[in-house]
Amino acid sequence: MAGDFNNDGIPDLAVSNQGGPSVAVLIGTGDGKFGAPTVTPLPGGSGPTGLAAGDFDRDGRLDLLVADFGGNAVRVLRGTGGEGFAAGQVIPFATGAGPIALAAADLSGDGLLDFAVISSTSGIFNTFRGNGNGTFAITATALPVGTRPAGLTLADVNGDGAPDALVAVRDANAVAVLLNANNGTANFAAAPLVHLPANSQPVSVAAADFTRDGRTDFAVVNRGSGTAAFFHGNGNGTFAPGLILAAGPAPAGSAAADFTGDGLVDLAVAQEGGSAVGVAVNTGNGTFGPVQPFPVLPNPLALAAADFDRDGLPDLAAVSPTDHSLSVLQNQSVPRYFAVGTDRGVATQVSLYGPTGALLGQFNPFAGTGFTGGVRVAVGDVIGDATPDLVLGSGGGGIGVVLVYDGAALLANPNNPSPVRVFNPYSAGFTGGVFVAVGNLDGRGKGEIITGADGGGGPQVNVYGAEQMANNQLGSAAAAFFTYPFGNGVFFTGGVRVAAADVTGDGLADILTGAGPGGGPQVNVFFGSAGGGFFQGAGLAQPVPGLSFFGLGPGLAAFTGGIYVTAADFTGDSRAEVVVGAGPGGGPQVSVFRGDALTPNATPAASFLALTPASFGGGVRVGSVQSFVTSAALGRVLLAAAGPGGGPQVALFNLFDILGGGPASALDAFTVPPGVTTGGIYVSG
Repeated sequence: MAGDFNNDGIPDLAVSNQGGPSVAVLIGTGDGKFGAPTVTPLPGGSGPTGLAAGDFDRDGRLDLLVADFGGNAVRVLRGTGGEGFAAGQVIPFATGAGPIALAAADLSGDGLLDFAVISSTSGIFNTFRGNGNGTFAITATALPVGTRPAGLTLADVNGDGAPDALVAVRDANAVAVLLNANNGTANFAAAPLVHLPANSQPVSVAAADFTRDGRTDFAVVNRGSGTAAFFHGNGNGTFAPGLILAAGPAPAGSAAADFTGDGLVDLAVAQEGGSAVGVAVNTGNGTFGPVQPFPVLPNPLALAAADFDRDGLPDLAAVSPTDHSLSVLQNQSVPRYFAVGTDRGVATQVSLYGPTGALLGQFNPFAGTGFTGGVRVAVGDVIGDATPDLVLGSGGGGIGVVLVYDGAALLANPNNPSPVRVFNPYSAGFTGGVFVAVGNLDGRGKGEIITGADGGGGPQVNVYGAEQMANNQLGSAAAAFFTYPFGNGVFFTGGVRVAAADVTGDGLADILTGAGPGGGPQVNVFFGSAGGGFFQGAGLAQPVPGLSFFGLGPGLAAFTGGIYVTAADFTGDSRAEVVVGAGPGGGPQVSVFRGDALTPNATPAASFLALTPASFGGGVRVGSVQSFVTSAALGRVLLAAAGPGGGPQVALFNLFDILGGGPASALDAFTVPPGVTTGGIYVSG
């Protein structure tokens, strides 16, 4: 199983060894690789199987629970914050025999982690309440579930906010549904079985909202029939049968995660009867593509999904017990690229770069028009095919226009692409330029296009929804508002820069705005909304931001040169950090704010000069790319580019290391060819 056992922000792996008996931890290095295993023996143990991780003693370090099948007990291993564990409580079984699988959650609602366990030999489901100090006490629950239960997962299947249990019962050809009493006791009651065809032999079950209707569904992997069967939740603890897929030879362990980055949960299955892990891609509305095999070492049994290489997408680790091997599949399902656009004063040019920094192509989106006002760039999936698309906004000096390029077609023809959508977000007389961003504000799987009016107009932000994009109905915005009022109907006219990312950790992108020249360095955040309207306060001409703070810190609140803003999860904690670059006159200063520490008085977690020389006064534009490779694979990195007066140079920074106390030095830097402009450049976020 995956977890950050040494508290370095990088996922590690824990594996039980029946022959030891022991538990081995492999420390992740952040590039999809792992160090040598550190083994913790289990004296007196016999045949450890299932694992569950959690901070059971509340000391800030992950602990482990180990199902000791032969020893008929659950063993607690106390995390040390390093690579090993200290022995803790041994919990003998009085009501079950042969514990095989575990799952941990707050079952009683008291804020402390509890756990559930299934016993294969006796066919019993038990729960144990956590005391908050690494010890546990058994509850009254001791429910028979059938012969040879094999897989267990916890999820709220009836919508009451408490974790329930789903158990794959092999010899019963069924999934047992056990509902949490939700009365503070961590006791459960059996609901009707979900029956499967004869000889299905279910061995693992994965729960997720596969249909995106707000209800928990599940997929059960059936070893006997070689299938994966999906069941759609009704929201009350009952389920309706859905799709059945061929899952490969002797399917075993499973993992549910969004492997394609489209907002839909996919399914991975270990094919123990072969040498592969199969992945079924969710295509929406309860349908899946066929299981696609990816080769691994022979006879994979168990799977773990986590972002092992810090590129923003879950990877897979498969354990093969026959030869004690580990296979890691690094996720390459989403093409990676970022865009650089020229500022005013030269022929407009967009340059596309791949994850190794290789130039993929260049083109002039306004070829033949003589337009030299520059172009602003954003990358994100607005079409919904899991490939990032390119969104461009024209600079000042001409009618403000937005161009959208299909990402798949763009990467196939990066030197001469054609836009699939072109529209004017503001009035025909507005010539101040357009800033652009992309973010999935409502959680429905496709990104919305967000525009900000540059100097000369009011600080108007527009949002264009996925349906508008799909139906080419972009004549008017789905939502529009003003973000920087002066009061009495007077609005700031210095322009507004936009970004989108999930700063709250709720799975929805939020809109971030930064004031242009003439205003204070104020960042406003408008929280995304799944309830319609794209963001909280949508429909109001002047909504109140959910959060507002000074983007260069309270000490530079008087700066009026404008700011540039981007946001992304640089640290892997599911909350985006906010990065602000100073506009002209502020030096090449970049300030970084942690997503979990944003308040009206927020101070930067890190501030540094991103460009040289330190006296450069043209400002710094900021963006990010999800996966950039230099000498080693890295996760999301910061892009910093010079404003007017600087060369066309882009510097790259590893904020994960900088926020961890590392030096604020650039990982790499490159010059955008042909390398002659000093008007500044823009980078995608």
